[in-house]
Amino acid sequence: MTYTIKDKRDFKNFMRLVITDNQSHKNAEKIFEFEQNEYVFEKNDCENIYCRVSNHGNNNLNVCFCMDEYENITIDGRGSFFRFKDGITPFLMRCGKNITLKNFKIYVENTNVISGKVIYSSNERVDVKIPEKHEVFLKGNGLFLRSNGKKYELKYSFSALKGRISEKDSGQCFDAPFELLPKSLNGQVLSIPNPPKTVDVNSDIVLISTGSREGSGIIIDRCQNIRIENVTIYHCVGMGVIAQKSKDISIDKMKVMRYGDGAFSLNADAVHFVNCRGKINVTNSLFESQLDDACNIHGIYTKIVEVDKNRIKVQFMQKETLDIPIYQTGDKVEICESDTLKPYFDAEIQDVVYNNDGTANITLNKIPRLIYDNSLAEIASDKVSFILKNCIIRDNRTRGVLLAAKGNLMVEGNYFNTHNSAILFEANATFWFESGGVDVAKIKNNFFCGTDSKAEAVIKVCKRDKQTDDFYFNKHITVSDNVFDKDCGNIMECSNTEEFIFFDNVTYDNKKPVISNTKKVSLDRNECGYES
Repeated sequence: MTYTIKDKRDFKNFMRLVITDNQSHKNAEKIFEFEQNEYVFEKNDCENIYCRVSNHGNNNLNVCFCMDEYENITIDGRGSFFRFKDGITPFLMRCGKNITLKNFKIYVENTNVISGKVIYSSNERVDVKIPEKHEVFLKGNGLFLRSNGKKYELKYSFSALKGRISEKDSGQCFDAPFELLPKSLNGQVLSIPNPPKTVDVNSDIVLISTGSREGSGIIIDRCQNIRIENVTIYHCVGMGVIAQKSKDISIDKMKVMRYGDGAFSLNADAVHFVNCRGKINVTNSLFESQLDDACNIHGIYTKIVEVDKNRIKVQFMQKETLDIPIYQTGDKVEICESDTLKPYFDAEIQDVVYNNDGTANITLNKIPRLIYDNSLAEIASDKVSFILKNCIIRDNRTRGVLLAAKGNLMVEGNYFNTHNSAILFEANATFWFESGGVDVAKIKNNFFCGTDSKAEAVIKVCKRDKQTDDFYFNKHITVSDNVFDKDCGNIMECSNTEEFIFFDNVTYDNKKPVISNTKKVSLDRNECGYES
């Protein structure tokens, strides 16, 4: 069945048809086609939905396209431009199956982030002109923004020159915490004395509030078989796509890019996957000018705070992941040590109860040994086959791809131009509590350039807080057939890995990987620095 959306008046009828057809024709394929046009969506077009979204926190979201338990649906924008008013989350899919979004562009107005222009710059002072639409004020030692009836403290600042947000060209202008810097406000002109570095006049200064992730472009929660094709996201309040506890996701020909003369694209990551499983493919896509990473895939550690027979009580440790429904009956959970992240044992979840206070009670089929204080729990059955292929990642703040997921990971045929690490293998139980030592990772046929020599390694496999001789957090990592351009600094750091293979790569100036605490190492047939 195909439905055609011709104008804005069809929108609510469209949603009613979706609901009706989803209930009465759940197994039938339903296609909703928009006539190519610009559509403006406002808050009265939305539903207010309470949603727990990883790396964003728990919020009441104004959701425009809300799809709960929908199946076999395609939304085809046919090249349309979807413009959403401030504070709207365009798409939310929960517990759905076989959903395709394709052929449209998204722009979400966002007044919680300020983009001002530098009108004066010297070693003594930087003056920033703040657009009239923003209401800003000083209080005590802080700078605040009032928007939509809320008050936001502006804590971070970055500069951008022609859309490139990186330390090399303009980069982070003022060190956090931003509130500790003396400043004055004269009308809409913010003066910041004694800046740590000067910036070019007419460059953009982006001021970020602590509440700048109140929504996302597309949220995928406990879904299966989701496809996103030929979708452009110019701007939204949080991440472009955030998927959690979902299976089999394909993103193809997606673009994250600035709109017009905007200083940046997204507030946060372009695409982000949390405790997902199955096939996760990101291909033929462009990710640029966002204020955080291009792609992040990981699990979540929780801390065990109570043990009673076969029941454990776990605490979600990161405020932005509180009560995310990562634990499900039938999942395999792994109990591990907090410093080395070495697993003690695994068991099957027989029951789980979320307590709405950042904790969950989990009943296991067994607890075969003593659980020590500060031990961690993570889902061991959330394994992925992850592919990032033929993508362009450039001009964004921070890193390219963060890999922390169990399973087989492939990063192939991509172009990276990032300030910090292009590829970072990281998991920790100290701040983000992101889990996932990789089983097999292959990094092949990529081109790396633009990484500052003072920054992190182009590819970095992080050390653990504590390491032992009998446990390696990552299993097998192969880096082959890549080109590290001459402007790259430290090309590779590898630690805490059972097997590391580095062959048929092209480097410059005899640069070599820095290797520590790795059981088996093979360096072979690399140009400009290695011999067999």
